[in-house]
Amino acid sequence: MSLINRILQPILLGYLIRYFGGEFTVTEGYVYAAGVILCSAWYVTQHHPFFFGLQHIGMRSRVAVSSVVYRKVHQTITKTET
Repeated sequence: MSLINRILQPILLGYLIRYFGGEFTVTEGYVYAAGVILCSAWYVTQHHPFFFGLQHIGMRSRVAVSSVVYRKVHQTITKTET
């Protein structure tokens, strides 16, 4: 579906621009404008949760790696002190 959206939105936007050149009727202009809006709305509703999840996983990974590095440094420091 994402592939269809990536192909369809620029095509609809091109038709909308051509509408302002006087090639299409008002009704067709409204249809193309609605298509661009729907493609944008679909993109926002489908991709935002996906990228939010990726950011969440990235933050959890960063915390885990930082914790491992901190523990290793702490172990090294305590070994050298004793």
